[in-house]
Amino acid sequence: MDKIKQQIQTLKEMGYQDFQLKKICHDAVGETKLDQIPPDKLDYLSKVLQSQVSFAQKCQQKFNK
Repeated sequence: MDKIKQQIQTLKEMGYQDFQLKKICHDAVGETKLDQIPPDKLDYLSKVLQSQVSFAQKCQQKFNK
């Protein structure tokens, strides 16, 4: 859960809004409240969020060139 919270914080720092993060979570696991996500889905959510972090980092690199 801490890893997921950190990933969410990273995305917020990169400019993502709460509604965008909720949409990502809902699309991935069908829930937006972390404490209500079944433990077996947390690993998948973490992978989805990490993918989004990687995508955002690539976008920022292109933007900063």
